[in-house]
Amino acid sequence: MTEPDRGDLDWIAEVDDAAWALSPGGTRDLSDAVDAIAARLDRADSLMIEADDGTVYAHDQLLGVGRDAVERARTALERDRFDEGSMAELVGALNDLHVIAVAVALADPAASDDHGAVALADYFSRKLADAWGALEGSVVPIGSGRFRLRWRAADRRMVAALATDLDQLLESDDESVVRLFPPAYGTDETKSREWAALARDELVTSRRASLATLESALGRTEVDAEELHALMRSINDLRLVVGTKLDVSEDDDQRPPVSDPRFQSWLAYHRLGRMLAQILAALND
Repeated sequence: MTEPDRGDLDWIAEVDDAAWALSPGGTRDLSDAVDAIAARLDRADSLMIEADDGTVYAHDQLLGVGRDAVERARTALERDRFDEGSMAELVGALNDLHVIAVAVALADPAASDDHGAVALADYFSRKLADAWGALEGSVVPIGSGRFRLRWRAADRRMVAALATDLDQLLESDDESVVRLFPPAYGTDETKSREWAALARDELVTSRRASLATLESALGRTEVDAEELHALMRSINDLRLVVGTKLDVSEDDDQRPPVSDPRFQSWLAYHRLGRMLAQILAALND
């Protein structure tokens, strides 16, 4: 195998809304890597890996997973164009190939010493991150200061419902909106109340304007930079409100069990966080 490509996303590009194509060079490079791991699988005889949850995967099981992933990847690489479904298939194959490359490196000290298997594991890890980022990327710069919104239907419904709730709470004293209107003078309650009496109406009006932009954007697939900044403010506000209701912090964010009534809110909190991060990345691109 030649030295793995260490460039950016030049090997994969969005060619239409939720459709991608691989560059010829990227396809050849990835095909070489798949052939390399297939050859190592043919020589492997003691594969074993332990997952984070303590589950141990033995040689025969990993061999089957690896050979299946090789065939799935080869089939994917024959495509000229990927939709969301086929891109998800490529992501799954790359994930399995990364796991197998790690198992090969662990099983073969010689391979680890010459960095062959280690390089393959690193290569598949980077390609997996690229492909997953392309699939999950919800905001795509398209030039001339405009951006495509690839928000999924479920995300749009979630955001619409949360925005409606927030709009109704903005003029209330509900504890969930406290973080949207922090005291201007810290512990000086008198000055903070005086400031709030003067400024809160203006802040509410500003937030409602951003929510109106958000509501409009939910029915469209493109926005300009000014609109995207408004979306960023509203998504951040929604995340703050959900986080306040959950009483989460950046340092202590334990995932509740699925049976917990807070589980769906926890998922929404993290989905909003990813959407916010992708808006910031698009604005800084």
